[in-house]
Amino acid sequence: MSRQPSLLLLLLGTTACGGVTAPSVPPPDLGAIRVQVVTHGSAIDLDGYTVWLDGEDSARVGIQDSLTLSRLEKGSHSLQLGDLDPACQVSVANPQSVIVTGGQSASARFDVVCAPPGALAVTVSTTGTLLDSDGYTLTLSGVGNAIIALPPNGTVTMRGLRPGVWSVAVTGVASNCQASTSSRVQIDSGATTSLGINVQCAAPPPSGGVGQIRVVVSTTAVVVPAPSSYLVSLDGNLVDTIPSNGSVTLTDVPVGIHRVQLRVASYCFGGFLGTPPLDQAVVVPAGGSAAVRFSVLCLN
Repeated sequence: MSRQPSLLLLLLGTTACGGVTAPSVPPPDLGAIRVQVVTHGSAIDLDGYTVWLDGEDSARVGIQDSLTLSRLEKGSHSLQLGDLDPACQVSVANPQSVIVTGGQSASARFDVVCAPPGALAVTVSTTGTLLDSDGYTLTLSGVGNAIIALPPNGTVTMRGLRPGVWSVAVTGVASNCQASTSSRVQIDSGATTSLGINVQCAAPPPSGGVGQIRVVVSTTAVVVPAPSSYLVSLDGNLVDTIPSNGSVTLTDVPVGIHRVQLRVASYCFGGFLGTPPLDQAVVVPAGGSAAVRFSVLCLN
């Protein structure tokens, strides 16, 4: 049971003579705020929410409901919706700033989206020589924060993740290994999303050896035209450009393990539907050649 709010909460109107409901009119030196709450989704928070005024006074409100906060001083006030179920989130600004004018009633609306959480199945594959045997750490951030301990090989499923786009980072990788995975992952409500992490390890290279890397790109464009080219980075440094459908060869690359990244336009993506991510690890042999292939999807 919530505490009795210190504000005077009026319904949408007061009863006048003859049982007719008439709108309430605030005094000329005070104002009011009508708060409306609309809840969407399937994992509804049935016990409602709490409305906080200026971080102090509070009142309960239903999931599809409205209330009026009256006798408020003129000026700016802060409204915040709280006591949300973990499966729910406010899809608009929370808190909201509302300007109250004397003798008038302002309005504020909170849209709440409630959806069942999703899950992420992470599959790790470690190959090469001098393998990293103690596993890794996966950090998810953005929609929330989650940390997952990963084995060198195998699948781990993490449940209870809020739907949305999460940023992905892999740490705890040995210095002779490189991890390749998507930088972002979409968690869908009530579903399990798959994420692959490939870790490639190599023995320390002999001094002085060099090889080359052949980079191949194919692009599929939907609605928008495909860009003419992309940027290629080697170990975080820009080294060349590449046609959006074509190839380029990086020469005089030191022997050992390297990271090849493809930098694309903001409306282009990699790592979709099982295609390789735009950041891949590759082992360059002495006097030999390694190959990296990228598939890019561009859409509006």
